[in-house]
Amino acid sequence: MLNNIFQFVGGILNTIFSPLGGNEYGAISQRFRDYLNQIVTVETTAGTISGQLTAVGTDYIELLSAGVITLVHHESIISIDPQGGAV
Repeated sequence: MLNNIFQFVGGILNTIFSPLGGNEYGAISQRFRDYLNQIVTVETTAGTISGQLTAVGTDYIELLSAGVITLVHHESIISIDPQGGAV
């Protein structure tokens, strides 16, 4: 829980100090934030994973699936599909 708060605050600070486009993943990170707290399916170079999108970092997303947190680097993401369910 505390880790999620730190990541959330870190995301806010990144937004303030690295305006959209300020880093190579700025635009895609902003798009991923639209899916925060939703159930998504992410196709990656290593396979497919589904879970709740719980955090978006500057170059990764965090998914919670079956009680396990998985970090996925933006470069590994092929597609992301929201399942329509907010948690």
